[in-house]
Amino acid sequence: MNIKRLLIATSLLCASISMAATLKPDAPQHYVVQPGDSLWDIAKKYTDDPWEWRQLWKNNPQLANPNRIYPGDELSVVNGTIVYKRNFKASNNQQKGMRTVKLTPELREVPIELGLPVISYDYLRGKFVDMEIVSSEELKALPYIVGFEDNRLTGYTNVKAFVKGDLTPGKTYNVYERSTTHKGMKLDDIRKGKKKKDVEIGTELIKTGEVVVENSKDGVSTVYIKNIISRGLAASQLLIEQPPMSNIGNLYFEPKTAPQKTEAEIVGTPGMLKSVAVGGNVVLDKGLDAALSPGDLLLAQQADIFKNDPMNPSKRIRIPGQASGIIMIYKVFDRMSLGIVIESKKPIQRNMMAVTPYSDYITK
Repeated sequence: MNIKRLLIATSLLCASISMAATLKPDAPQHYVVQPGDSLWDIAKKYTDDPWEWRQLWKNNPQLANPNRIYPGDELSVVNGTIVYKRNFKASNNQQKGMRTVKLTPELREVPIELGLPVISYDYLRGKFVDMEIVSSEELKALPYIVGFEDNRLTGYTNVKAFVKGDLTPGKTYNVYERSTTHKGMKLDDIRKGKKKKDVEIGTELIKTGEVVVENSKDGVSTVYIKNIISRGLAASQLLIEQPPMSNIGNLYFEPKTAPQKTEAEIVGTPGMLKSVAVGGNVVLDKGLDAALSPGDLLLAQQADIFKNDPMNPSKRIRIPGQASGIIMIYKVFDRMSLGIVIESKKPIQRNMMAVTPYSDYITK
């Protein structure tokens, strides 16, 4: 039967989402913003609910946009609220000119004058997994490697490869290795309350390298291997045209609570790791179908535990699962999504639930 879960109260969750953020007893009375800070980091210094970072600035009407906080600016606690003071000298030095910071060769350039990011770029950089999730129909339509020059079994940098499919000369394509195929429920069955997982919702593709197209003729394309990620490329690996910018999108994330009553399951960890902690990636079985978007925050929830009642052995007692960490969505597909663990008190594992923070939700 369906059981209504109790609200979780742990060190991760200390106040209702509708309440204004409450300052921690040990919050610093005075703080000078440092280079490399993020609004999320600063919020954690002052409150146990960092996703309520906007609430911290509600008593500073002169600060219309909290993103316009810069290194050198000062924060003070006055009568239980945060008072913000702009250090114009430091801020002007920070904003001078129109320089940009390029995060990696594949990521979007973000102007420095945007101020502090909500989540630290240094934290995000290099932690995302380069992976696609495609439907069964998309999978069948992808071009794939059929062989290499000189009858090589493996392809390495600067070696020619041959691809079944008409590719665009001069274009760069990412090469992927097929990984796990996930199953879920039909959308109609979900609406009817059925629980059987009997339809494919997505297949993981792990990036293995990049190629540049030399020419294409009669359904076969010749490509040069531009680079490889770990080991060499292999026959049957799949190709997807490289987007003009990182397909992760803009890294200027603003963490926000996921849509109410979101109930996603952690169905995988790239690399088939048993568990992950802060900085680890997870695969969820909900995506655009659940209205998820980059920046959404979900609470990783341990499974319920059932124990025999010591006073009545014929009965079982349900012990609600405990909060394990916080997951931020960074890439969304039709029925699946990728998330990164930004806080964890316990290991995050497959088959855990990822739910809207503070929400009451139903499960079997």
